[in-house]
Amino acid sequence: MREDRKYHIRDYLNIVVFYCVFISFFVASIMGIVGVANGSIEPKKLVFRLLLTFIVCLPYLLKKIFRFKISTLATSLIYFYIFLAGFLGVVLEFYSKLEWWDIIIHFLMGLLLAVFSIYILNATVYKKDTSKHNMVFTCLFMIMFALSVGAIWEMGEYLIDGIFDSGFQRYVTYGGLYYVGRLALTDTMVDLIMDFAGAIAGTSTVMLIWTYYSQFLKTFKIKKLKKSEQEIECIEE
Repeated sequence: MREDRKYHIRDYLNIVVFYCVFISFFVASIMGIVGVANGSIEPKKLVFRLLLTFIVCLPYLLKKIFRFKISTLATSLIYFYIFLAGFLGVVLEFYSKLEWWDIIIHFLMGLLLAVFSIYILNATVYKKDTSKHNMVFTCLFMIMFALSVGAIWEMGEYLIDGIFDSGFQRYVTYGGLYYVGRLALTDTMVDLIMDFAGAIAGTSTVMLIWTYYSQFLKTFKIKKLKKSEQEIECIEE
């Protein structure tokens, strides 16, 4: 069966990206355990590292549990984004070292969410015929989906800050001083604005490509694997 399968460079790229990201978080988690043991790292930072390691494996686990498959390029982008937001941002503390890092991450999040929302449309609304995409509806759905997830993300940050006494929403300075008034809202609102800007950028890019390549949206397919196909794929892996 191995001889019949054709591997493309994107397949190898996906594998390389996954293992690089997974190893990065795995090592960070081990170092976090050691750090908590000797008192150099706070326990809540170890919790975040372990959680991020699990999130890296989530796409693979979901694929095996629900027996579906999306393009290797899409999964590679997901892994790479988790590396930027999780490893560089949280583990290496780029969020606190570089003020503009959070802005870039939220812009990319809005962009990727808008583009990946086409998978949802193709799996639900346009399941029978992906060629019948309505441009206005598709544009609105892409933008609103990205904004909705962005808002839920901010709710999650708010809850995490309350539970772990962290500062994801930057309502307090690193010196321990609390912002008041409009300043206390700045980080949350800038994050949502960048989510929106990223969604606009992603939607505009997709619409531009769609204009010149009418079959473009058909490439966003979630393939449901049959049990026999899944077994073959496991053997080949």
